[in-house]
Amino acid sequence: MDINKLEQMINEKMKTAAVPGLAIAVVDKDGVIYENGYGTSGTWEGAEPASTESPFYIGSLTKTLTGVLIMKIVEEGLLDLDTPIVKYIPWFTLEDEEAANAVTTRMLLSHTSGLPHVFEAFGSMEPDGLEKLVRSLPQYNLLFAPGKTWCYSDLGIDTAGYVAEAVTGKYYADLVKEYVFEPLGMTNSGFDHTAFKELSQLAGLPGNSAHLPSSFAISSTSDMGKFVQMLLKEGDGFLSAESIKEMYTIHGDYYLPDRSGYGLAIEVDYFRSVKRLWHDGAVQNYGAWMYAVPDSEIGVVLLTNGRHGFWDSALDIIASIFNEYIREDSTDSTEPYNGPVIRPELCEGTYTGAWKGYVSVREADGQLYFKLNGEETVLAPFGRDRFIGMIDGEQVSVGFHENGEDPVTQIMVDGVTCEKVSPIPDYEYDPGHLLDFIGIYKKNSDLLQFHVINKTLHCYDQYDDASHECKIISYDTVVAGNVLITFDRKQCGEPTGILVNKSVHMPRS
Repeated sequence: MDINKLEQMINEKMKTAAVPGLAIAVVDKDGVIYENGYGTSGTWEGAEPASTESPFYIGSLTKTLTGVLIMKIVEEGLLDLDTPIVKYIPWFTLEDEEAANAVTTRMLLSHTSGLPHVFEAFGSMEPDGLEKLVRSLPQYNLLFAPGKTWCYSDLGIDTAGYVAEAVTGKYYADLVKEYVFEPLGMTNSGFDHTAFKELSQLAGLPGNSAHLPSSFAISSTSDMGKFVQMLLKEGDGFLSAESIKEMYTIHGDYYLPDRSGYGLAIEVDYFRSVKRLWHDGAVQNYGAWMYAVPDSEIGVVLLTNGRHGFWDSALDIIASIFNEYIREDSTDSTEPYNGPVIRPELCEGTYTGAWKGYVSVREADGQLYFKLNGEETVLAPFGRDRFIGMIDGEQVSVGFHENGEDPVTQIMVDGVTCEKVSPIPDYEYDPGHLLDFIGIYKKNSDLLQFHVINKTLHCYDQYDDASHECKIISYDTVVAGNVLITFDRKQCGEPTGILVNKSVHMPRS
């Protein structure tokens, strides 16, 4: 590996994005190939230089730690992946009791349970946070029937963490320490920021015991490098071959040309046709990336305290490393698809989804057309139920969940689940109806304000400090940017609150 070239690239990209600090580790099965820290471990006065021992919040990399914990408990015979979790949590229920009886730990770890994505960066750090979260689940609407499809969900992973508590009688953080950190020698990892010198005196750091399993581990590149080495060795006695196989098998299909998907608490994709296991994560301004490529015996961990404006740069840095270790002749090739395809007329409709906003599909002369937030492309098949097009110069992938002879009700857009909300044509509304939406909706530090400009509804998002023109798709549902918003009403009166992406409720101020 060209160390000078790598270090120059890191320094240049950090400078461009004004990143305070970063640490990186490149490992193989036998040890560390390269590790280093850049910048400082924080933005406060007197912050120490960043090093491979510096603590960083690792965000959703925590999910993979939780997955490994669960597999260790499965190996002990305390838990079965395919047994409904009501066996372990007798009081467990959801808004749909029948669905509650179908949810398994496998579904929770693979984001196929139907639970929505809910995350609160700040909350109580009391140890009973997970139980309280799971008891609150009936307030959320399921996105789909358990096992039907895939949608990223912090709630699912957090619920899996509580299943681990229920079958062991121990708190989640203690379980990760006992089953993962200590056996792997991860001595600089934990969940309590006050235990870390660099973080202990800081105020305003995120934390919520209800989301520990999905989001809140703190670690270093040195420790996460050890974790990645375990993945490279495919368990190496720490996890059984069967557990590794379960984790590395795709359970959630993204319907993407690169055959990527989600395993059990870890993502799977291909780089030059070589299989990669990975996860990324973010909490506030912290960003984290973890990759393991067992066939090429190479892994990378990159952690930063300045992710904003740096995400693509981090991926470029990681790709530059893999370019040196994954052979050039391992190229991705896609053969033209000439087989049968889903009936186009079954796919027509208007769909919405978190992070995607408003999309529509129409058929004309046997050809499918896809529109994303106002721009349309023709779709070309690369499989029976999956297609690609070009939107704003970027490739977009669309997958259709077949429903027998009935119309499709759910699609995947670039790996994100979108649900049909109406057939074509678009919803037509009375302009006078816009006045009903006007108002301010707030929860904790999040604020959305709806106002009308030139007979068009707009939504100001305080977090992004940006205003988005809204697409009205039904009497009480709009899309603002890429966010789906449903207005709660008391009969036909003014809204009392909103539901953001079918999960987070924000009351009217």
